[in-house]
Amino acid sequence: MWYTESMIARDILYYTLSLAVAAGLAMAIWFFVYMIRIMRSIQGLTEDFRHRLETIDDILRTIKEKLTSTHVQLGLLAEGVKQLINMFQRRRSTRRSSTRASNDGDDF
Repeated sequence: MWYTESMIARDILYYTLSLAVAAGLAMAIWFFVYMIRIMRSIQGLTEDFRHRLETIDDILRTIKEKLTSTHVQLGLLAEGVKQLINMFQRRRSTRRSSTRASNDGDDF
C-alpha cells in the first residue's frame, strides 16, 4: 500500500486545516457584510441628522430675520406713539390755557 499511517494523519490534518480556513473566510465575509450594513446605516443616520440640522438652521434664520424686522417696525411704531402722545399733550395744554383765560374774563 502506498498510504502509510503518517500520510493518513497528514490528510486528516490538511482537511481539518482547509475546513478551518474555509470557516474563517466565511466568518470574515459575514463580518465584512455586517460592517458594510452598519456603515450604510450610519451614513443614513448622518444624512438624516444633517437634514434636521439644516431645517433647524433655516428656522433659526427665519426667526432672526423676523425679530430683526420686528425690531425695526417696533422702533418706528414707538416713535409714532411718542409723537402721538406729544400731540395730545400739546393739545391738552393749549385747551387748558385757553379755557382758563376765558373763565378769568367772565369775572368782572
